[in-house]
Amino acid sequence: MRGLVGAVLALGLLVGCGGAEGGTGGEEAEVEAMALCSDCSWLYVRCMSRAQTPEAKQNCEYGRMDCEATWCTSAAPAPGEAQ
Repeated sequence: MRGLVGAVLALGLLVGCGGAEGGTGGEEAEVEAMALCSDCSWLYVRCMSRAQTPEAKQNCEYGRMDCEATWCTSAAPAPGEAQ
């Protein structure tokens, strides 16, 4: 679980420390959000492949949900939100 959290934090730092490079377009921001969101899947698979106990597997589930809530907000509308 620490590895998943560390990886998500590292991604956040890398993205947040990019600085202002002259106004990124909306399309570029959407592509970046999709890339970060797609990382949630492979981080989850990696976590589950290393989980040895039901508790560890549950932590992987929580980590996936947290990752998606953090990084996949622009990739999919919130429940109940009109498209």
